[in-house]
Amino acid sequence: MTGDPATSGFCGDPATVDFYQTNADRYADWSQGRGAPDALRRFAAILPPGAAVADLGCGAGWASAWLRDQGFAVTAFDPVPAMVAMAAARGVTAIAGGAEALPADTFDGLWCNAVLQHLPRADLPAALARIAAALRPGGRLFISIHEGDETLRDGLGRLYVHHREADLRAALAANGIETLEASLGSGHGFDGRPITMLRLDARRQS
Repeated sequence: MTGDPATSGFCGDPATVDFYQTNADRYADWSQGRGAPDALRRFAAILPPGAAVADLGCGAGWASAWLRDQGFAVTAFDPVPAMVAMAAARGVTAIAGGAEALPADTFDGLWCNAVLQHLPRADLPAALARIAAALRPGGRLFISIHEGDETLRDGLGRLYVHHREADLRAALAANGIETLEASLGSGHGFDGRPITMLRLDARRQS
């Protein structure tokens, strides 16, 4: 695959999409069980039974499949064709695309874990607007993103755009999304680098 902005959408620049396409199997193995499991369980606990849930930037579909197994109606989105195929193989409805593929006023919850840091900074407002529009009034949102001020490419060629809590809160508020709780977590990325993740639990205002 070659990175095409038309398919990359609001979930990554072409070089980053290419990396995940080429390394999909390795990344799927590495990511199993790493997708903020405690936060995922808390997210599921606040959703109504049978809720319609989007997993934006679903990767190999581990979180999507888990949410499906909890009884939710899950739709997974990813701009990487190999990841879409993996999620579909787990029995999840999977759509090729990023935030631009989200249908409006459809979801009771939207899970977006470790995805938006791959967006060019100028693209984030449009992506957040699409995320907000996809949620029904009162719908819940979980976002985790790399925390900080830097914009860089790692040694694997992936784009990382870091964000501060105050800026992300303001960007969400501009789209009618209220941040209910924010926290920081630490870990290591696929390339072994230590990372700090900013996690936000939020809700679309009625």
